[in-house]
Amino acid sequence: MNSILVSIIIPTYNREGLIGETLDSILSQTYQNWECILVDDRSTDDTLKVVESYCSKDNRFKLLKRDQYPKGAPTCRNIGLMHATGEFLMFFDSDDVLFPHAIKERTDFLQHHPNLDFCVSDGIRGKYPIRKENDYFIISTFKLKDVLPQFFNFTIPWNTMNPLYRRISLVNKKIRWSENVNVYQDIDFHIKCILAGLQFDYCHHDPDFLWREHDHGNIGGKELNSNVNGIKKKLVILKNFYNHPTLTKNDILPLQAYFIQLFLYSNVPVKLYGDFFIYIYRNPLKRFFLKTLFSIYKWLYKKNIKKFKVIAYLILIKLKQGKYMIPQKNEYFLIKPYFPVIE
Repeated sequence: MNSILVSIIIPTYNREGLIGETLDSILSQTYQNWECILVDDRSTDDTLKVVESYCSKDNRFKLLKRDQYPKGAPTCRNIGLMHATGEFLMFFDSDDVLFPHAIKERTDFLQHHPNLDFCVSDGIRGKYPIRKENDYFIISTFKLKDVLPQFFNFTIPWNTMNPLYRRISLVNKKIRWSENVNVYQDIDFHIKCILAGLQFDYCHHDPDFLWREHDHGNIGGKELNSNVNGIKKKLVILKNFYNHPTLTKNDILPLQAYFIQLFLYSNVPVKLYGDFFIYIYRNPLKRFFLKTLFSIYKWLYKKNIKKFKVIAYLILIKLKQGKYMIPQKNEYFLIKPYFPVIE
């Protein structure tokens, strides 16, 4: 029943007040054959003491310290991946809560679907402990199979904690976390999985984890406080994938549309877009047209003629790009329907 070893990889940094509840939730699993690899990102509080106390009580907990650069959760996850020995593997965060049935039902699902490289469970988002007066939202509601447009648009269909992987699938395809990406890490990682051809499906059981809302911040929080920084990070991720050999025309169109949305609606300095705008078309004539349009835009931007953005938008609609634009709604795929209150 519990014959398959499951590796749970958790990066942690300054979580002394939260990580105990996370580790308690792992101890509560009905499935018992697991190892939990915790990789500390050089915490400056008492996180290590808390983790060490769990390691001394149960040898399934294993503590590692980040011994390489750069700092950050992606590096820690890669270290954990190198040390994992389980046939199945999941990434979890040090401030979230895993429900008791999670590992058992995910493992059963993958065992019954040997053609899959990973499965995706539902989760909920909200405050812990769960109370009637709080709102809880389903994560991974829409069960989309064509997920690249959503990931490219940053309206994500699932996050770090939803999947359970076959470790060999990640190893064979050499899929690792990008260590130079310190925000939107899960988007970057999941795009890699899809482009590598990993096969997935959604589990059919109750939500099995809580993505916890709290006021303690996150490792990448400062990066997201600035609109400029946030868009810079998005552009880095999108540019990395744009010329990927496995992308089809249908994949690229939403990616093009997202570049256009960033171009039209952000207040980021123009110099950030110089290299990106020419990628929208491979056709030389269309590319020349857009480079010319962009040159005009730079001049008008300096003159602070903001109405040109509206003109540019209308031109792009005429070029039939508008129908590929995905509405930008904050966490659109995460917030409905309401999760029933757990008594």
